Amino acid sequence: MLNEVLVKATYPAICGKVDDLWKHTSECDHAPPQTRNWAKAEIQKRQTSATANTHLRVSIPSGMPSNRSLTPTVLLQHDSRTPSLPIISLPPSATPTIGSSTPRLLSPLVTIHSLPGEPFYGETVPSQPWPSSQQAEFAADLCCLLLTSNVAWWTVDQPYWRQFFSKWIPQCLMPGSKQLSGRILDEEAERVVDGMKAKVQDHYATGQCDGWKNITKSSIVASTINVEYTPYLLNTCDVSAKPKTAENLLKIVLSEIQYANEVLKVKVVA
Repeated sequence: MLNEVLVKATYPAICGKVDDLWKHTSECDHAPPQTRNWAKAEIQKRQTSATANTHLRVSIPSGMPSNRSLTPTVLLQHDSRTPSLPIISLPPSATPTIGSSTPRLLSPLVTIHSLPGEPFYGETVPSQPWPSSQQAEFAADLCCLLLTSNVAWWTVDQPYWRQFFSKWIPQCLMPGSKQLSGRILDEEAERVVDGMKAKVQDHYATGQCDGWKNITKSSIVASTINVEYTPYLLNTCDVSAKPKTAENLLKIVLSEIQYANEVLKVKVVA
């Protein structure tokens, strides 16, 4: 126990990466020669192992016979913002050995645009696209799916999302987040209003409004009408920056009554 305390007091511990510690041990003047030689042998062993595992981006030379069987190993290196590049490594017999002349980098063996299981970066262009009417219906249903599932618009721009649809539904042309949250969403909102107008037009309705705070602590006032025992949502207003007074609430109620009378063509009786 006393010897351990003396060792810790004489040789304070150091921290760092494994390779740095091996290098320090091999050069430390306080370490015995046997320990330094052991560290140098371990460093040489690690360097040899790292060199053997290095994969070079080389391909089959042009002069090599085409019937020679080579089974390249394809490795994928994924990055969060750049596409993965196929790295082709040749068998040990075709790999340049250490000590030989510097190997020259040759052109790739094949051009690989998208490997199985690899995320696709870019627009998905189907080989046999759907008709425009079916494509528009798919975009509208996808918009409703994202809304009802509370999925962010930018999800459709993710490479794995596009890879999934290009693999299982190659006929569809995936819209972007700006299209879904812009034109397609506006068209869906207009379609819903037209459908509601056809159901409530020339009917009597009663209106009501209510307020609450959403998850971002914004003050929201929503208005609805009830026609033939069926509620219909009109509009929601963000009143966070406005005083919560009866006058401001009356302005919202009057504007909603005007919207129901002029746009939906209903008769608000209460």
